[in-house]
Amino acid sequence: MLIRAVLIIISLLSIQFAAYGEPISGSEILRSQELIQEDQTLRDKAREDKVFIKKIVLTGAVLLSPDKLKEITLPFERKWLTKYDIQEIEDLIKQEYNQQGIPEDKIKLSSKVKKNVLEIILNELKTP
Repeated sequence: MLIRAVLIIISLLSIQFAAYGEPISGSEILRSQELIQEDQTLRDKAREDKVFIKKIVLTGAVLLSPDKLKEITLPFERKWLTKYDIQEIEDLIKQEYNQQGIPEDKIKLSSKVKKNVLEIILNELKTP
């Protein structure tokens, strides 16, 4: 549908440019079609890499309050997430540890998705 709309616009533009004596070449139209196809392929790929997350469970957190962690994760629940969204959640958790004076190198995070539940495992390393 998007491709048709762009092709119609290109056709209209070629007519308009032709009226001004500057027609769009066939190679330009072909390249436009290729770019549209590449864009659609990337959009399809992005949709494939998403997973619906019903709930986010955090285990191993002792140094941060459950309420603060829930405040961070709640906006991501019941949504389609990409691996980049999951990385963003982990980054937000690390930032919160940092704001509490806990260095990032003392926190190790890992995550896994099982049955639409994202589990983030927090390993709070002891400070010497």
